[in-house]
Amino acid sequence: MESRNSHILSFLENKTADYADRIAVGMKNSFGWSEMTYKGVGLLSRKIARYLIEDLEIKKGECLAILSESKPEYAPCVFASVLTGTITVPLDIKLSKYELKSILSDCQPTVILCSQHYLDTALYLKNEISSIQHILVNDEHATNDGIKNIYELPDQYDAKWRQRSSKSTALIIYTSGTTGAFFC
Repeated sequence: MESRNSHILSFLENKTADYADRIAVGMKNSFGWSEMTYKGVGLLSRKIARYLIEDLEIKKGECLAILSESKPEYAPCVFASVLTGTITVPLDIKLSKYELKSILSDCQPTVILCSQHYLDTALYLKNEISSIQHILVNDEHATNDGIKNIYELPDQYDAKWRQRSSKSTALIIYTSGTTGAFFC
C-alpha cells in the first residue's frame, strides 16, 4: 500500500486539504496585507498548471523561469511547475538583463512567470531568447495589454498532472559560485 505522501503531487494535495483555511503565505504590500490560504495556493497552482498544460501545451521536462520578487504568488508558480512536470528555474532579480540572458540561453525556458515590476525585462528576454514563447504576470493588480495575468486565467483547475521520477530534474538554480560569470 502506498503511503499518504509518497510523492510530491500527493503531498501537495494532502497539505492543501489538511490545512485548507490556514494562512500559507503572506506579506504586506501597498494595498495592505496579501495573504493566501493553503486552499488558495492549491487552487491558484492548479489553475496556472492547467493553463500551461492545456492552453499553452507546455511539455513535461521543459523549463519554466520565474522572474519575481518574493511574494505570495511565488509559491503557486513553483507548485504549478511541479504539477506540469516542468523544470523550475528561479531567477535572481538582482542580475542584469544581460546576465539573465546568458542563463536563459543556457536553460532554454518555454515560459517566464514574472511580476509586473519585471515585465519589461521579461519582454526583453523573450525578444532575445527564441525558446521563450510565453510570459505570464503573477500580480493580482497588474495591467498589461496582451500579457496574461495568472488571476485572469480561466477558472479551471483539473488536468492530467505529470508525475516525475525521483531522479528527474525539478529545479535548476544558477549561481555565480558554481557557473561563473554570466556574460554573452
